[in-house]
Amino acid sequence: MITGAATLLAEKGLPGTTIAAVLERTGTPRGSVPHHFPGGRTELLREAVLMVGADVADRLRTAEHRGASPAEIITLICDHFRDRLIATGYTAGCPVWAVVQDAAGFPDLAGTAAEVVDNWTGLIAGTLVPLGYAPASARTTASFILSSVEGALALSRLTRSTRPLDDAADTLSRIISGTAW
Repeated sequence: MITGAATLLAEKGLPGTTIAAVLERTGTPRGSVPHHFPGGRTELLREAVLMVGADVADRLRTAEHRGASPAEIITLICDHFRDRLIATGYTAGCPVWAVVQDAAGFPDLAGTAAEVVDNWTGLIAGTLVPLGYAPASARTTASFILSSVEGALALSRLTRSTRPLDDAADTLSRIISGTAW
């Protein structure tokens, strides 16, 4: 159910990710919800956001441990979303950003999404400090990177093209590498 909820968040956003939609998508019996998620929809969606957050964080940590440069990590993130866009016919964005966009009426979910984004920002910032970025500048730059990638992902969904995401990956990598135009 958690994976199904994350997939629906990526495709339909917060309003379209109802318990009924998750049950239909996953073929799960209705009685499973109160058993596994006594907090109902909010708890299920929170777990979906945390799962996606952990998955992306693990990818970032693995790349960093392998010695990937910040530019290579940007490419890794964009490649992940590019593959997902193509595999879903441009219907799936980022489940975490879906919550960010729609969370005004869901403070618990907004807080969870904020924690995930803060973690991602910190991980990306950590790759920038060895390049000479001051810690505060590294966090600001990491936030800019995430914002750019998520914006490009939204434009890619809209245009049904990976071009905005490819452009973001290329431009951000050039900026971080110091080879921009």
